[in-house]
Amino acid sequence: MNDYTGQIIEIQLERYKNASALIRLPAKTVPGPGQYLQANLPGNSDEVLPTSLFLSGLDIGIGSAAKNDVSLWGNLPDDWEAGSSLAFRGPLGTGFSLPKDLKRLALIAAGKSSGRLLPLIAPALQVSAEITIFSDKRSANLPLEVEQRPLDASAEARNWADFLAIDIPSEQAEGIADLVGLDRDFPGKIRGQVLLSSEMPCGALAQCGICSVRIGSKDVFVCENGPVFSLSEFSF
Repeated sequence: MNDYTGQIIEIQLERYKNASALIRLPAKTVPGPGQYLQANLPGNSDEVLPTSLFLSGLDIGIGSAAKNDVSLWGNLPDDWEAGSSLAFRGPLGTGFSLPKDLKRLALIAAGKSSGRLLPLIAPALQVSAEITIFSDKRSANLPLEVEQRPLDASAEARNWADFLAIDIPSEQAEGIADLVGLDRDFPGKIRGQVLLSSEMPCGALAQCGICSVRIGSKDVFVCENGPVFSLSEFSF
């Protein structure tokens, strides 16, 4: 997790926000799905806190990603532009880990973007898993094998998927049970992981408490204990 530099190759536009950028990173610094990097523009006195960036591309492990040119998602500052050199720290946090026997994957994007779940598509296709993404924001250029459904249909996943990957704002974490239709009487255990969206200004350096959230019976720091948590940690 040494400090290093990377370069913005392209600011990538999304329909609702300039939320991602193609960035060239040094070898072995590309985060895994669900992990994050912290970045800032050196010498910019207006940029007090670093920006947390997450992997968001479809081509992880192939194509440009093999050259460490990867799409990173986050709340990009207005003065970041193509050609800018950024200072990075990371990869940080716990990421997603798909089961080896994966057959049916449900991606549930309850936040403002489905981008942070997209890196799970390539490894799922490599094991010939069926994939459905539930989101109110349709993603362009998805592989034909990926079905898209609206977010309000996500309760269907409990009867179909053998693994759920959920991206949800931390302030909505108590609503996960309703989102996917789970309760104490639901037979069997559904495997899954939850990526919580939260401001993480200290990046696990200071336990500042801004990203503190209650999961089950305990308080955790999203930046340090997550940002990906096991679905079994949440109370239903």
